Amino acid sequence: MTTIDTARLSVRDVPFSPPNISEEEIAEVVDTLRTDWITTGPKTKKFEEEFARRVDAPAAIAMNSCTAGLHVALATLGIGRGDKVLTTPMTFAASVNVIEHVGATPVLCDVEPDTLNISPKEIERKLTPDVEAIVVVHYAGHPVDLDPIQRLAAAHDVRIVEDAAHALPATYKGKTIGSHGNLTAFSFYATKNITTCEGGMLTGDARCGGVAFTGSTEVARIINRTLAAKDGPIVPLIAETGGLNAL
Repeated sequence: MTTIDTARLSVRDVPFSPPNISEEEIAEVVDTLRTDWITTGPKTKKFEEEFARRVDAPAAIAMNSCTAGLHVALATLGIGRGDKVLTTPMTFAASVNVIEHVGATPVLCDVEPDTLNISPKEIERKLTPDVEAIVVVHYAGHPVDLDPIQRLAAAHDVRIVEDAAHALPATYKGKTIGSHGNLTAFSFYATKNITTCEGGMLTGDARCGGVAFTGSTEVARIINRTLAAKDGPIVPLIAETGGLNAL
């Protein structure tokens, strides 16, 4: 076992986010800069399709961050004022911020002492009639115990959104995170397992387990159209709903 003399370490010895970028990635960036598409374009669409296949999700839509993905997920589900959303205190601030962004009230549930993931027993204890969603966070990439949470959500007609910022390519009971029938947001920030410098991805489909993407909100209609147009041309979509510039 390798030992480290921590007494001799300084801040300079611990790199914050050393990405593994090869000449292949550099060549792809240069190739993009030489095209007419320096924002969302054919390469983004290809990335979405390949990412969806990798995590076994029905579809994926690229975002400018995992935060934006979480926000869009809640807005798509119609979560808003008067609603409560259960989530964990062991997370980045964005997991709670997005709940307030849509006008809902965050309710914090305690975590399991071994995984630091949200506790299904705490979720059950805090499920009240005004709870409309649960934002679970796969803390440090360790998957949440999804099965009991899915059962609770189904019994109470509550939606689940997964914060998978650190959870690529984690699996839960043999299935990749992103393939469990919930809207799931991933991060490609510089410290993540794969990076686009900034950026994120939201996975799901037009039904998302039979409960989400109902089309009851403008955001839902936009996401439905975007995910449905896998083989069609890229067209501009204009929303009248206020929010973040997520796409």
